[in-house]
Amino acid sequence: MLILILNFTEHVDTMETKNMTTKKIEFQLQLNWLEKTRGILTSKQVGDTIRVALPANFGGTGNEWSPEHLFLASISSCFMTTFLVLAEKKHLPILNFESHAEGQVQFLSGRFQFTDIQIYPKIIIQDALLIEKAHDLLKKTEKYCLISNSISAPITYKSVVVMGGNHPVVNN
Repeated sequence: MLILILNFTEHVDTMETKNMTTKKIEFQLQLNWLEKTRGILTSKQVGDTIRVALPANFGGTGNEWSPEHLFLASISSCFMTTFLVLAEKKHLPILNFESHAEGQVQFLSGRFQFTDIQIYPKIIIQDALLIEKAHDLLKKTEKYCLISNSISAPITYKSVVVMGGNHPVVNN
């Protein structure tokens, strides 16, 4: 069982923190071994499953999600959902959000660890007057992303905001 305890000590105008001095939020999952170095993740809180396995870099087949890929996915998807919540609260319509993530693993002090992570979010908007607002929200997202705040490896965000008209408008 994964238990998160959130402690909001300052008022944040972009996040709802009323009466949330200390709030305990629980996330649970179940991992069951399938064969060799393969398993399946399930959760009563989620309607889908994820098959996991050793990555090809460490001798796996590379056909399924590895813990290393899920680690990067956690950072990237937390960044996206945090940004989208902030964009909705600040009434920033976006056309699209996409992101690419990279992470470097090194063997240091007798163990493997992520030593550097880069996240490349790309926000597509329709109104040039909102570019600065989008950049401001990206900076706030860096500050409030729960997963990023829980990681010791340095994370570099290389965010871009571009104009585009080939996507339907997503009104937040």
